[in-house]
Formats: sequence, structure tokens, C-alpha cells
Amino acid sequence: LSNAPALTNVGSMFSGCTNLESLPEGFLSNHPGITNAGNMFYNCTSLEVVPDGCLSKSNLTGTSSMFSGCNALISLPSGLSLAEGLVYAYAM
Repeated sequence: LSNAPALTNVGSMFSGCTNLESLPEGFLSNHPGITNAGNMFYNCTSLEVVPDGCLSKSNLTGTSSMFSGCNALISLPSGLSLAEGLVYAYAM
């Protein structure tokens, strides 16, 4: 995704990926324009770890159901930043 510097929407990117267990360190950390991550990991039932640095430079305003259904989730990134203008965080 390094070739997508203007990336703003990662909504539903991994939605329903039931075999996804983790993400690489710093995943999407160099995309400050990302505002929507709604449903990004929706029903990723095997996802255990979202590493530090993931989405750390983003300015998220939409996170509805971002981790909904992630029953195995153990850790969220400490650098996950939510914008002051957060609009949607339903079922995050």
C-alpha cells in the first residue's frame, strides 16, 4: 500500500477475513489521510493482535464496527489515534 499515499478509506478492508490473525508492525502507519476505518476488521474472528503503530498517523473520524466480532482480540495498538472530530464509533 506504499503506492497509495492519498489513501483515505480503509473501511471493510479485511471484513470477514476469518483466518487473519495479526498484521505487520506499523501497518498503514504512513497514511495520515485515512479517516474511515469502519468495519475494517469486522468479523475477523481469528484476529488476536493489532500491533503498535497501526494507523498511528491517521486522523480517524469513522470507526463504526471496526473491531466488531473480533472475539479473539487480545491487543490494540497503543498508538491508535482517534481524531478530536470523531463522528462514528458505534460498536467499535
